[in-house]
Amino acid sequence: MCCAPTLANAAEAQEHWTKQCAKCHGPDGSGNTMMGKKLKLQNYQDPAVQAAMTDEKIAQVIKEGVKNEAGKLVMPVFADKIPEEDIRGMIAFVRSFKR
Repeated sequence: MCCAPTLANAAEAQEHWTKQCAKCHGPDGSGNTMMGKKLKLQNYQDPAVQAAMTDEKIAQVIKEGVKNEAGKLVMPVFADKIPEEDIRGMIAFVRSFKR
C-alpha cells in the first residue's frame, strides 16, 4: 500500500485540488466542467466510481498523470509538485466527494 489516506492535511489537499484539479474535475469532484465533459471524466461523487478506485490507483494517477489511447498526456504529472504527505491528503479529499 502506498499511503494511508488522511484528512490531517485537509487545507493543503483542498488548496491543491483548487489549483490543480478543479478546472477539469470540478470543485465538487463531479467532472461537470467544460474540460471534464470533453475528457469524459468520472463523477467522484458516485459511490460506484469510488468503489472502483483504490487508494493506490488514485496516488498513481496523481503522481504519474493519465495518458489517452494515443499516448498523449491528458492529466499532468504531479509527482514533483505535490509532496507525498499531501498526496495522502488528496486521496482522502477525493474520497470525501462520495455521496
